[in-house]
Amino acid sequence: MDWIYHYISVEIAGAVFGLIIYLLAKQTKPREVEGKIILRLPIIYWYLAIFLLIFLFGLLVREYYPHFKTGEFSLPSDLAVFYISFPMMIASIILLFYCKNHEIIIDKKSIQSFGLFRNKSELSWKEINKVTFSQSAFRIYGPKVKIEIITYLAGLDIFLEILQETVPAEISKEALKKYENS
Repeated sequence: MDWIYHYISVEIAGAVFGLIIYLLAKQTKPREVEGKIILRLPIIYWYLAIFLLIFLFGLLVREYYPHFKTGEFSLPSDLAVFYISFPMMIASIILLFYCKNHEIIIDKKSIQSFGLFRNKSELSWKEINKVTFSQSAFRIYGPKVKIEIITYLAGLDIFLEILQETVPAEISKEALKKYENS
């Protein structure tokens, strides 16, 4: 019965932590450089990834160091901490790269997207022929290029204003309606 109390307290703590991160991320403003608006993930996600990486590494060391301290190489019988921590460490490293490298640059003529490995996609506002919204992301299609804009980026409201101003309503109407209903 004690495990139920522990489980409920962990769920409540996780929900409060998630709400705090959500509220901090919503207050982040986009960067503006020379008339261009740069949409990026809020900086709180970068700090979260670093904290998670350090915490998980510390957890691994705390759990497995006593087994190596004796000088004999032997793995502990319970590898559950490793099976949980190692994939989460990889996910936090990917989140670090994503926060550092991924950005959307919007100006009056075009929209540019830099991906996880800094690969660049550029699309003129006049070339846009389709806009969709699904799975918390806007997908903007051109003749040869597809740009995906996730809703977690700081400055999404500015992007939506520019989208409504520059793209014809018949192209973006359905996607904007889906976004408002979600």
